[in-house]
Amino acid sequence: MNAGHFGSRSEEINAFLRSHLETCVEEFPFLNRRGKDLPARPGALASDGAHEGRSCLSGPCTGRGRPWETTLKIGAAIELLHSAFLIHDGIMDQDRRRRGMPSVFWQFRAEAHAKGIEESEHCGASVGVCAGDCACSSRCG
Repeated sequence: MNAGHFGSRSEEINAFLRSHLETCVEEFPFLNRRGKDLPARPGALASDGAHEGRSCLSGPCTGRGRPWETTLKIGAAIELLHSAFLIHDGIMDQDRRRRGMPSVFWQFRAEAHAKGIEESEHCGASVGVCAGDCACSSRCG
């Protein structure tokens, strides 16, 4: 990450992601009880991660006449797409942890298990796929 450029704007980027993901809740009502929670899970990965979307934009977009708002939206979209890939990768590899926390599908699996759902592993993977899809299909502007 280009800490010199984005270091001072990281919180602004995180705030944009949080705000954007809050508006996504209305986009996914078909997921019933999980609909309000799903957008938050990819957001946690995007805010706490390696910030691929930020680092790849440090040269190409900033300083070349593009307004910061455009750069912000492009970076957020890349962060969310990367989060979707990480969520789906965790399911495929059955990784229980990602970046020091339970992976997204494992969080859902634990919740299903706590509720006594017999197919908690299948439930966790299924809802995890939906969370990754939400991140992948989310519009940033």
